[in-house]
Amino acid sequence: MAADRLLGAVNSLWRTHGRDQMSARLVAQNAHAQASQINYYFGSFEQMLCSAQADAIAQAILWCDETLSRFGRFDAGTLPPEALGHMLAALIDDWCRGQADLAFAWTECQMLAARNPDFIDARRQWHGLWVRFWDEVAERTGMTAQAELLRLFFNGESFLHRIRWRETFDRACLSETCVAWARALRDGEAGAGPLRDHARRETQRFAAPVLVDGSVHA
Repeated sequence: MAADRLLGAVNSLWRTHGRDQMSARLVAQNAHAQASQINYYFGSFEQMLCSAQADAIAQAILWCDETLSRFGRFDAGTLPPEALGHMLAALIDDWCRGQADLAFAWTECQMLAARNPDFIDARRQWHGLWVRFWDEVAERTGMTAQAELLRLFFNGESFLHRIRWRETFDRACLSETCVAWARALRDGEAGAGPLRDHARRETQRFAAPVLVDGSVHA
């Protein structure tokens, strides 16, 4: 059906173009539909975007349910921070890699809601599904008191992990970061981070120097 194809095209274009570069013509081309069908099925271009967000939220809820069905339950006293860190890294990587279109739809919604009230309800729904998901993960890992911290950490790392520069290295850095964070959460000490230290040194090698106004260098 053309309406479903249009929604699917929007959810793919969140990742490749974002709202700012998305147009009715582009969506229609990717959906193999006519641009006029957008108004026919949805009433307006913006309403189609809202419908696409609702579709993405429904798919994200399915991902949460399926993930929890495979998650299991752990005793907090026997779950070392390293194990928790690797589990968090696996969840973040699966969301950002396996559900990349949804990950970008989520972040686009946050930005859209900041300037368009039509997307505020969708932002609330995204927030609600993540609260429910991380409350359940926290309960299953004996970390109920840290549920909000788990969710906020997931939010930040998922935003950063959506785009990978060097696939293997980035995935290893994610695991290292998650393990360090779990250690800090449980023991108060993050421990060593050799991969992050290496990445920082590499970045500094290519960083542009600070230019002072009026200097010969500037």
